[in-house]
Amino acid sequence: MSDDRNGHISRRDWLTGSALLLAGAAIPVAAVHQIVTAPVVMAQAVDTTKPPAATAPVGKEDGPAESTPGGTRPTTPAPEPARPGGTVGSGPPTTQDRPPVTGNPLPPAPAEQRGEPIQPK
Repeated sequence: MSDDRNGHISRRDWLTGSALLLAGAAIPVAAVHQIVTAPVVMAQAVDTTKPPAATAPVGKEDGPAESTPGGTRPTTPAPEPARPGGTVGSGPPTTQDRPPVTGNPLPPAPAEQRGEPIQPK
């Protein structure tokens, strides 16, 4: 790197150091340039002060039907319970709650081995 005899740095080392310094400065400059030139995306707020205007379906002039509390809504396909045959918190877990055993279980862990104690010097 540097010549210890007279304190001069070789031309090759000086050029290598300058190139590394310029490369190190170019990376943050490129990142800032990319951030500055990125388009600004703004979210649009929805005006909630007035309800949307109800439009009548085709062939019907009086508007949409009124909803009734507790009414049923058709779903396709019909909903199924998440846990068939039981409910959450209905007691301690049973063998039916566990996934099926596939393959061989893991072998038992080896017994803990202890060496001789370290003797003080």
